[in-house]
Amino acid sequence: MGLLAAVGWLVAGCGSSNGSGFSPVTVSGSTTIANAKVGTLIRCKGGPSARVPHWFGGSALRRPGVPGQIALVHKHDGSITVSCSR
Repeated sequence: MGLLAAVGWLVAGCGSSNGSGFSPVTVSGSTTIANAKVGTLIRCKGGPSARVPHWFGGSALRRPGVPGQIALVHKHDGSITVSCSR
């Protein structure tokens, strides 16, 4: 099952090999990351970044001088949905 998840992650074109730890994760487009730890840095490819928040629910960030926007939705099951837009 872990192998299937890893293959799905690669096929989706999403970044890092470690989506559940504290290593930075780079995302292109939109994806869901299971078991994301609070504080993990999530980066949009060529755009802004944000850390997984302590609170549950949505948050969005646009930084001056950095193109695009990152939106995170931290769910009660520990997963996050990430959306990167330009």
